[in-house]
Amino acid sequence: MGRFYADIKLRDNEDMASSEAADSGISTDATTKELNPTTKETTKEMVTTTKETTATTKETTATTKETTATTKEKPSVTQHEILELLVENPSLTAGTLAIKLGLTPDGIRYHLKIMRKQGIIHHEGSTKNGFWVIDKEIPNDGE
Repeated sequence: MGRFYADIKLRDNEDMASSEAADSGISTDATTKELNPTTKETTKEMVTTTKETTATTKETTATTKETTATTKEKPSVTQHEILELLVENPSLTAGTLAIKLGLTPDGIRYHLKIMRKQGIIHHEGSTKNGFWVIDKEIPNDGE
């Protein structure tokens, strides 16, 4: 009985909406025709915005790649400081280097990893009893 009542209410609401539209003199076709140019205009604006965003993203990606390449080529001040400390004491740990340079151990590990990839240093021996070997001198660019 409850469902039957709900169906009647739904039909009544639909009939009221149809009669209100008819009373206002607005046809569904006229409303659709008015909306189509607006929809087309909005779609064109969205396509233009998407193209602009894509171009900006490409430029940003190119800049990021260039910056990354430059950063990897040129040792940082921190890397120079790490190397100076390793020359004095090759058995220093990331934790000890971090304390001496005022950085975090993870920050030191980041720089050590970069220098390992560049072939500047490598680690020999075990973690606790090993030591760092400097394979390549890097010029000090006055940084």
